[in-house]
Amino acid sequence: MWVQSKTCALCGEAIKVYEDSSVDHIIPVSRGGKDTESNVQITHVWCNNQKGDLLPWQDKIFRFLNKHFFKIRKGKINK
Repeated sequence: MWVQSKTCALCGEAIKVYEDSSVDHIIPVSRGGKDTESNVQITHVWCNNQKGDLLPWQDKIFRFLNKHFFKIRKGKINK
């Protein structure tokens, strides 16, 4: 797969170090997603772990709640 973007598809921030990147299935394989180029995206490892096996609409809700209510930022909870 050719990577054209150096930004995380989930959070939109730059991926600065290759080791911080991960391949994410947009529709998780565990939920019937295929292992095809059209169903994968490049993300931060942390963002991919947070997404887990959520569907795209579920992940958007999860990220909205985290951003506005829980203040979780890259593995840290800010008060």
